[in-house]
Amino acid sequence: MRETDTTSGDALTAAWTRLEAAVRQPCGVFPARWCASTDAGPAEGPAYDLRDLFPLCVAWRSRSLQIAREFVLSAVALQHPDGSFPRRVDESGDSRDPTPGWLLFACAANAAAGEFPPADYAGVVLPAVERHVEWAWQHLNAAAGSPRWPTERDAWVPEAWDPSVRSVDATAMLLAEIEACLQLAERCDAGGAARLRFGARAAELARLLDREYFDAASGEYRDRAADGRPIARRTLSVFAPLLCSSLDPSRRRHVLDALGRWWEPASCSFPAWERWPDDPTPPPVVPRQQAMVWAALAERGGGETPEWRERAAAVAAAPWAQSGVSGALAAIIASVACGRAPASAVATTRRRVWAIAAASAVGFLFLLATGIYLMRRPSLPGATGEAILNLARERYNAGDHEQAISLYREFLARSRSTNGVVCVLLANALYRADQYEEAERFYRVALREEVSALHALYNLGLTLHQQGRDEEAVYVLDQFADTYRDDFPELAQRARTAVAIIRGLPLETVDLP
Repeated sequence: MRETDTTSGDALTAAWTRLEAAVRQPCGVFPARWCASTDAGPAEGPAYDLRDLFPLCVAWRSRSLQIAREFVLSAVALQHPDGSFPRRVDESGDSRDPTPGWLLFACAANAAAGEFPPADYAGVVLPAVERHVEWAWQHLNAAAGSPRWPTERDAWVPEAWDPSVRSVDATAMLLAEIEACLQLAERCDAGGAARLRFGARAAELARLLDREYFDAASGEYRDRAADGRPIARRTLSVFAPLLCSSLDPSRRRHVLDALGRWWEPASCSFPAWERWPDDPTPPPVVPRQQAMVWAALAERGGGETPEWRERAAAVAAAPWAQSGVSGALAAIIASVACGRAPASAVATTRRRVWAIAAASAVGFLFLLATGIYLMRRPSLPGATGEAILNLARERYNAGDHEQAISLYREFLARSRSTNGVVCVLLANALYRADQYEEAERFYRVALREEVSALHALYNLGLTLHQQGRDEEAVYVLDQFADTYRDDFPELAQRARTAVAIIRGLPLETVDLP
């Protein structure tokens, strides 16, 4: 292992230590866990800074989805009647800074929701998200044209704020918030109502972002003067479109390329603005802004190349990231964005693989037997589908999982409709081939069909565990055990056993049916 890898690994461990130390249990105005930031200075004492909420959820989601959700629930308790939030609040309820601003609450709530938001989370958070999006639309005066930050204190880059300038970030962040609201509503079975309320606004902002702010000559997004001319000096605001899920892939590549050129190796950061020769000092490095940029990369992808991994390692070891919650968040999220799972999580997963195998084996065999019966009705005409499936099952049973994967993919590609059971069989083969991310994708497809949901849900929990996403795995397996405890008590018991193994509990603590 190279010395730089060891250094960045040590720095990342230290960052997690700082972040874990900032987590507080429910108290005062906070109904759930919250994060006590002292970034504003120890004289003020710890307070929950909601500008950290989005990066907090992105970081903690990689370790504990439950903690990320609790951060959001504590934030909901602070929401003002108009839908806005204070920036900083201590446990007594004192708003250290009641001024609203770029909070990205909807993005945080969506990031913490997971694929299957619990009913108690969805019921409380989705209405709060919709109130906040409505407030943000009005606050940025979006109905009158291009959204704008009303004051310097609202802006993401306050030093660059100008009342006559239309900045990219105001439009991009509002679009990202509406998109997150729509995505969350979809997973909470409220997508239709949300689309009626916000869908047209999202489409309008997406067109505005592309038409008004993208500069084809430079291949970049640019802030605009009142007359529409591009502002000469660029700031971090021009990279805010990375937050938007609807951003065209070609535009995303342009933004990522520009962000790569924006990187400053000397400070291991993305400058707040472009330094010109007559500037007396370089622009400041604001850890909270750095954490935001890396969170956008972690959410939307693009940081998986060797170049980006080197930058992520540099962030972890940078002096500015060595203290405070925001610095810790920047270091951790940079690692997440570049696909570097925490070493402890990987090691823990490997130690548990053999233990979990006993709990998973019967589930897979049961699924295969059921699949063989159901596959007597393939959707391909004639004997073609039957032949492909028979051969795929033979190759799977012989341990040739790669060939089985190829055959199952061929069946699905030629099938007239999605076949949930075949998706599960393909996912099983992918699981056996250690292709856990792909396996997860097909288990989730299978969950859409009732006939395959039983097996897909159980095996999805095991697949999440293999990826080190234990909080999500526990949630899915608990959901399985609760749903099927009456109809399939033996499988429900195996799910509870798997949860005990993942949590490191003695097996005698597992409740028997």
